[in-house]
Amino acid sequence: MRRPARQAGILVIALLVVVAGCDSADAGPSGAAGTHPASLAGTSWVVLTVAGQTPVAGAAPSLEFSDVRVGGSGGCNRVGGGYRYDPSTGRLEFADLAMTLVGCVDDRRNRVETAFMQALNGPLRADLDVDGHLVLVGSAGVIVLAPPGQPLATD
Repeated sequence: MRRPARQAGILVIALLVVVAGCDSADAGPSGAAGTHPASLAGTSWVVLTVAGQTPVAGAAPSLEFSDVRVGGSGGCNRVGGGYRYDPSTGRLEFADLAMTLVGCVDDRRNRVETAFMQALNGPLRADLDVDGHLVLVGSAGVIVLAPPGQPLATD
């Protein structure tokens, strides 16, 4: 009789792990799930952090969304392309992103720009956190952006 009870206990533990995993998959970087923006069209954002890195002062990457296009800066180079956004799920995908090829002398600017472009690659989930920051979560890292005019955490 011990075997069925043991199997039931293992099943309960496995279900708890699965449920806990589902909850954390929808959480933002602070652990609290955000709300998805109703639209990105007509909005502009400046990067606060990308994959845990803070941009160099005066060289923060940025994004500006129109109806179906996005433009901005990687911190050194201009970037632009198309995007698709589903406000019901927060799914954001960039298409045909292109970037100028200006070389940056500052190695840190290059590292932030590289992390930024890598983080934009592949599907992302877009959330708004309690501070009004746009949080983009993807397989290559988390990008936290603020509306222009908010104080930036650069050094």
